[in-house]
Amino acid sequence: YYYKITAYADLETAPLTGNQATLPAGNITSAQNGAWSATTTWTGGVVPTATDNVVIAHNVTVDVATASCYNLTINSGKTLNCSGTVGVLTVGSNVVNNGTLDFYVDASNYARLTFTSALNNSFTSAASCVTDLNTLTINKGTTKDNILEMNLSDLTIKGISTATVGFLTLTNGTLKVSGTHTFSGVVFTSAGYTIGATTGFWLNNPNFTITGQNGSLTLAGLFRISNGTWNIGTSAGNSVNMSTGATAIIENGSVNVAGRFAVASSSNVVNFTQSGGTLTVCMVGNTSTSYASFDLGSGAATVANLEGGSIVLQLASTATSGPRDFRGLSTSGVNTNYKG
Repeated sequence: YYYKITAYADLETAPLTGNQATLPAGNITSAQNGAWSATTTWTGGVVPTATDNVVIAHNVTVDVATASCYNLTINSGKTLNCSGTVGVLTVGSNVVNNGTLDFYVDASNYARLTFTSALNNSFTSAASCVTDLNTLTINKGTTKDNILEMNLSDLTIKGISTATVGFLTLTNGTLKVSGTHTFSGVVFTSAGYTIGATTGFWLNNPNFTITGQNGSLTLAGLFRISNGTWNIGTSAGNSVNMSTGATAIIENGSVNVAGRFAVASSSNVVNFTQSGGTLTVCMVGNTSTSYASFDLGSGAATVANLEGGSIVLQLASTATSGPRDFRGLSTSGVNTNYKG
C-alpha cells in the first residue's frame, strides 16, 4: 500500500509519502483428525484465522460459531464437516474440494458457508466429490461486479439434489453457477425473492433447474442466464418486476415466468439483452391493466437489445384495458435493436 499525506491548510508543502507491505497469508495444514477450534488439530498448534490458507489433510469438524480462512483446500479422501447448529465458515477467497464438504450432517449438526472479499473467486470440486450444503451466503464487497463462480461435480442441499427449501442468500456480489452437474430444486430462501442492486445471479449450467415458487422476483441487480432453466412463480401474477438499474441478460437456456417479465413502473430505466435462449411469459396468467406480459416500459434511458432467441407469450393477458401482451421500448429508448 502506498500513501500520501498533505496538510489541509498548507498545500504548498511537499506531501509526506510512504508505503507499507501487508503480511502474506499464513499456510496452515491439519495435523490430525479433530475439531477446528482445537490447537492440536493444526500444524504448529495455531487455529486458522481469516488471513490463512487452510489445507484439510485429515477429517476436521467445524465446532465453533465462527470459523474463518482465506483459501480452503480439502484433500482427496478427507472430510470437512460440522457439529452443532450455529456454526458458520467464512471464506475470503477460493474453495477447492477434492474430498467431502458436508455442512448438513443431520438436523442437529449443520453449518453455514459464507464467501466474502471484493474479488472474483471460485468454489470448485473434483469429480466424484461430495458437496453438501445447508446454506450459502454471497457477501463480496459492495457491488454485483465481484463474482463467485461455483463449478462443482455434484451439489446436494441437506443431503438431496432436489432441494425443497432454498439455500442461497445474496447480500453483495454475484453467484455464477457453472459446470454440468445435475440439480433441480428451490434456490432462493423466500418465495418472493429479491436480487438487489449490489447482487446478481448468473446461471451457466445446462443441467441446473431453478424451481419456481409462489412469489415474484424483484430485480434491481443482475439477472443472467447462459445455460439452464430458470422458473419464476407458480401462480397468476407471480412475475419478474424490474426496478431502475436492473440488468437482464438471456444468452441461452430457458426462462419461464408464471406472470409478467416487466418493469415495476413504466418509467423505470433498465437494461435488457437477449441474444439466444427462450423467454416464456404469462404461463399461468396476467391480469394487470398497467403492464404487459412482456414490458420494457417507457424509460427514456432504457437500453434494449433483442438480437436473437425467442420471446413466447404463452397465454393472452386477461386485462380489460391497458398494455396486455407485449410492450417493447418506446422510441425514446436508446440502443434499441429488435431482430426476428
